[in-house]
Amino acid sequence: MPFYLFAWIASFIYGVETILIKALSKHSIQNPWLLNYLWAVGGVVFIIPLACINKAGLPVKWDIIIYSAFVNAIFSFTYMIALSKIDVSVFSPLFNFKTIFSVILGFLFLRETLTPVQILFVGILFLAGFFVSMDEKFSVKSFFSKAVFILLFSTFLYAVFSVLINKAVSVNGYWTSNVWVSIVNFIFLSLTYPLFKKDIKKLKLTYVLPLIIVVLAETIGNLAAIKAFSENVGISSAIISIPFSMLIAIGLSFVLPNLLEKHKIKVYAVRILSTSVMIYAALQLSK
Repeated sequence: MPFYLFAWIASFIYGVETILIKALSKHSIQNPWLLNYLWAVGGVVFIIPLACINKAGLPVKWDIIIYSAFVNAIFSFTYMIALSKIDVSVFSPLFNFKTIFSVILGFLFLRETLTPVQILFVGILFLAGFFVSMDEKFSVKSFFSKAVFILLFSTFLYAVFSVLINKAVSVNGYWTSNVWVSIVNFIFLSLTYPLFKKDIKKLKLTYVLPLIIVVLAETIGNLAAIKAFSENVGISSAIISIPFSMLIAIGLSFVLPNLLEKHKIKVYAVRILSTSVMIYAALQLSK
């Protein structure tokens, strides 16, 4: 099967995954700390058998594993908190800010060049971010909210994690790095138990089963993305950057307005146009 089909599969699965997590956080598991912990548990359960099959061993260097897991732990719960507070049609496009942070980190720490054209696209991406966060009031203040700040911080951490995990893989290997980062990440997140211990007793099987589907979908999506990136990075990145979750959320807003979100058509029109600009700018920065 050609690489671009794997990229489309990954992109669609990631979009559906975001929708399911948002629905869970809104209607079932409303404590983001608990939802994040259960997400980590599921990730460990699924990745350990795959790592064993692929003969993962003990890391050669533990420090990069611990750093990666620590950053990933902070990223995951800021990601979950932001998603629980922001519309999917805003959350998905703003996550493209990770490209800005990746470029800046590469310039500061990896001695990569930052051209005037790249600086221009950083500005365009940032400006489009203001419009994608607009609501019915069409106020710029909607961008300067606590929830948006948490999301942007989360995307920054994702960029940092990407750098760290790449270094970890180069030293320890792919499966060894991923399985131990997942395990150590789970240990870190276990420290947040006091923040959800009361809610864990209220869990129902009907709440957990959809989460299992989410984690399984994420695992399949990651494997498809890895396969796509192994053959072509540019086109695969373009396909995976498509915000399917935003498109699904907008569609659902007209059919099931109480499930996720509901806004006027003009608001969605502005968000879609701004997202298109953000995707274009992000792709230019990724070249």
